[in-house]
Amino acid sequence: MIGSFDRLPSGTKWRFYVCGKRKREGRRACPTGKLKASLVEGEVMRRVMDRILTPAYSRDLLHAANGKLNEEAASLDGKIARVRRRLSEINRAIYNLLDLAESQGSAAARDRLAERESEKTHLKGELQSFLNRKAQTKFEVSEEVMTVALSKMREKLDTGDVQTKRNVLSSFIDRIEAERERARLWYAFPLLGQRVFYSMPPAEFESALPP
Repeated sequence: MIGSFDRLPSGTKWRFYVCGKRKREGRRACPTGKLKASLVEGEVMRRVMDRILTPAYSRDLLHAANGKLNEEAASLDGKIARVRRRLSEINRAIYNLLDLAESQGSAAARDRLAERESEKTHLKGELQSFLNRKAQTKFEVSEEVMTVALSKMREKLDTGDVQTKRNVLSSFIDRIEAERERARLWYAFPLLGQRVFYSMPPAEFESALPP
């Protein structure tokens, strides 16, 4: 949705939201017309305060997030084991090639040794990458930390200026779709800052907007 305004005969601005597709492609592309900004914003704010920024709902989402991350951790365990087995094989091959190169002065053995050393370096980097990713697959958020974080976000939405509120909402709201009879809000879990590493399917709600 895209925000805009019309200038009324009295000179007052009448703010509204309109479908982005309608704005780009014309009226036929989206049947929903202009929606009064205060109605859309009020409904979004109500849902954010009553549902999303609550300790109970955040605990549920944290539990769900940890479940998905546990699945990721299990997958990484398999990859880590495979890389470690390959590293063990490479180390044995390097030992044998060193012995061959030293005892016989084989040029071919030295070339193969260089290849194995290069592969070993690559595998060590891959292993460290997997280990780093696994370290990110568990979030531990205490009740106290969660309560403080949610309280600060709610306070900013309650008392902050327009830009502050926008900054808070944009930190976890991905997309808003609204029609005259219902609205959908897609958002990410506001307390998980590591969204760059893990992508959760967006949650959604439907609610009635006043006509």
